[in-house]
Amino acid sequence: MREVKAIVRCEKVAGVIDALEQEGIQAFVVDNIMGVGSHLIDPKNVEYSMECVEQYTKMAKLEFICREQNLEKYLHLIRHHAYSGGSGDGYVYVTPVETMMQIRSGKSGQAGLRRLREVLEAT
Repeated sequence: MREVKAIVRCEKVAGVIDALEQEGIQAFVVDNIMGVGSHLIDPKNVEYSMECVEQYTKMAKLEFICREQNLEKYLHLIRHHAYSGGSGDGYVYVTPVETMMQIRSGKSGQAGLRRLREVLEAT
């Protein structure tokens, strides 16, 4: 199992989600975030935050869990649908999922992962 975190432009996130849903991803976490740093700043979309006292670009963070055998397909879809060619298109991070716990049932460890695999295999 892998957790994928994609930081993409806000105007691109809907297209990324649509593409991933068509390939079977059923559950996402999506957050509005601020990208800070010269490598994330798109000069056309930069804003200035009085709270952060920093220039920033509005970005979206998309997170989901997938099976390892589908990872490359999902990475390709994210890049294809998030790409604009400009500075600040974003990043994708992938980490292994070692364990999980289902809050409702309390199942965790291998039992929790088994339930996650069942959900992912249904797609």
